[in-house]
Amino acid sequence: MTSANDNGCKQTDPVIFQATLHHFAEHGLSAPRKAAEFARMAAQRGPGADAERWVTICKALDFRLGRMVEQELSKENLLVRV
Repeated sequence: MTSANDNGCKQTDPVIFQATLHHFAEHGLSAPRKAAEFARMAAQRGPGADAERWVTICKALDFRLGRMVEQELSKENLLVRV
């Protein structure tokens, strides 16, 4: 099972896919912006706060926004990949 938006991002991890669907169901069309906000907040909290997960969810919903957040957090050394 995969999800794809019109900009070519395909999400194949079933756990992230499910989390993305739940997030979209909760926040509707504002889901990408909320995921970006959650990614930034998690990054500020530090490692283990799921920033990478939120970036991935954001990218699944809006690839450009997710990529922008990913680059922003990486540039500030706030995105810790485990």
